[in-house]
Amino acid sequence: MKKAVILGMAYFSCTVGAGFASGQEMLQYYAAFGGWGIIGAAIALILMPLIAMIAMQYGSYFQATSHDRVFTSVTSKLMARFIDYTITFTQFCISFVMLAGAGANLNQQFDTPLWFGSALMAVAVIICGFLNVEKVTNVLGSITPFIVVLLVIVSIHSYLNPPEDIGAAFEFAQNNVSTTLPNWWVSTFNYVGIAMMGGISMGIIMGGDMLDLKTAGRGGMLGGLLFGILLVMMVIAMLFNSETVYQDALPTLSLITAISTPLGTFASIIIYVMIFSTALGNFYSLSRRVVAKKPEHFHKALIILVLIGFGLSFLDFATLVGFVFPITGYLALRMVDPKQKFTTAHRR
Repeated sequence: MKKAVILGMAYFSCTVGAGFASGQEMLQYYAAFGGWGIIGAAIALILMPLIAMIAMQYGSYFQATSHDRVFTSVTSKLMARFIDYTITFTQFCISFVMLAGAGANLNQQFDTPLWFGSALMAVAVIICGFLNVEKVTNVLGSITPFIVVLLVIVSIHSYLNPPEDIGAAFEFAQNNVSTTLPNWWVSTFNYVGIAMMGGISMGIIMGGDMLDLKTAGRGGMLGGLLFGILLVMMVIAMLFNSETVYQDALPTLSLITAISTPLGTFASIIIYVMIFSTALGNFYSLSRRVVAKKPEHFHKALIILVLIGFGLSFLDFATLVGFVFPITGYLALRMVDPKQKFTTAHRR
C-alpha cells in the first residue's frame, strides 16, 4: 500500500498544475455555473480516479517507458499519431499560459509589471533547461504538500465563514463569472479532458515502473481521488467567495491573502515555483520532442520555443485559460476512442 500512496502523490503532483493552484480553472469551469458547478466537480471526482487508474495500469501492463508504446498498441496508427500531435500542441499551450500566469502572480501580489514575472520565469526555464532537469524538478516537486495544505486552509476558512445568503452567492457567480464554456456538463467533460491530457502521459510512464498491476491501479486511483476531492472543495470555496474574487487573475491567492497577508506572500512564492515547475517540464519535453531526430539542436530549440512563449504570454492570463484550455480539452476528449482494442499480443 505504501508504494501505491507514493505513486498516487507523484501522479497528483504532475496533474495539479498552476491553473489548478491559482483557482482560475475552478472559477471558469465550475463556479461560473453556480450550484451546477458543484455537480460537475462531483462528476470529475468520480472520473478522475478511473482515468488515472487506467493510465497507470496500461503503463504497468506494457512496462511502458513512453506513451507511444501504449497508444500504438491499443489504437490505430492514425489515432496514435493524432494523440502524439495533440499532446505536443497541449504542451506548448500549457507552456506559454504558465509564463502568463507567472507574470499575473507577481503582479497581483507584489504589483510588479506583468512582463517582469514572465521574463524572470522565461530566463529561469532556459537556464535550468541547460542543467539536469530531473534533479531540478525532483526538488521542486517537494513543494506539492504545501499547495495541498494551502488549498485545504482556504476551503476550511471559507466553510467556517460562509456568505449570509449562499443562494445569492451562487447566483452572483452564475451571472458574473466569465467563461467560454456553453454549459456545466460540457465544461465538466472538457475539464476532465484537460486533466487527462496533462496526466495520462506521465501516468503511463509512472505505471511502467511498476510490475504489479494492482499497485499501479491503486496508485492512480489515490492520485485521481486526491485531485477530485480538492477540486470539489475549492469549487465550493470559489462559489462562497465569488463576489470578491470573480475578477482576480489568481483567485486562490486572493483568498489566502485575505486570511493573512504573510501567508498570502508565502502562497504567492509557492504558486510561482509550481508554475515554474510546470513550465520547465513542458518546455523541456516539448523541445526534446521537436528535435527528436536531431537532439544536438535541443538548446537552440528550447531558447526559440521559450521566446515564442514569452511573446504569447503578454495576453491576459485569465483570457488564456478561458480560450486555450477549452481547445485542448476538446482535443483530449477525441482521445477516448471507442474502437480501441487491448490485447495481450503486444505485451513484452
